[in-house]
Amino acid sequence: MKYPQHVGFDSDECSEANATFMLIEGVSSVRMPQAPRDFNEAQDEWNAWMGEMNAEAPPEMSRGVETSTNLFWLWSVTSITLVSTVYQGMSIVFPFVFVVLLLSTSNVWLALYSTLTILGIVVTVIGVGAAGLMGWDLGTAEIIAAVIIIGFSVDYCVHLANAYTESGARTRSSRMQIALTTMGISVTAGAITTVFAGVFLWLCIL
Repeated sequence: MKYPQHVGFDSDECSEANATFMLIEGVSSVRMPQAPRDFNEAQDEWNAWMGEMNAEAPPEMSRGVETSTNLFWLWSVTSITLVSTVYQGMSIVFPFVFVVLLLSTSNVWLALYSTLTILGIVVTVIGVGAAGLMGWDLGTAEIIAAVIIIGFSVDYCVHLANAYTESGARTRSSRMQIALTTMGISVTAGAITTVFAGVFLWLCIL
């Protein structure tokens, strides 16, 4: 056999062996590297072509699949999956954030406003900042950043919300003033250290 590694059998005995799979190699014209979203178009075309071949093939040969050992092919599938699951994760996270803030502050409106604030921060940074101003697509780095942003936003909002709730003032303006006075310095200092820590990442090439 000219290509022994391209055909698989269910037995080592030649008299009893039946072919179980056949591997057909091809060279793609797609140039590397490619962004996962752009490379996904080539994967969709291969998938559509494989579907047509399976539809025309006999039943015993209609289970063909297309794949590649190329890193970009494999990572493209992983990246697309991460992007699709980040929306599902956010749909789960924000209700939990609301419940945690509600239990922490015992105030429905305060929990609602804090949750909307966190959502606004994520939309502003990822949607307006990354996608709008920088022109970045939602990829792996942006997904990781979204998780970090949610964590920072929850941390800051919870501190201010709890300080607002625990203040002994009677008016909302006085409560807010006390919250900003007691926790504003810590929140601002945390934001400043985060900015200075991220400044060095501007020199990186992702």
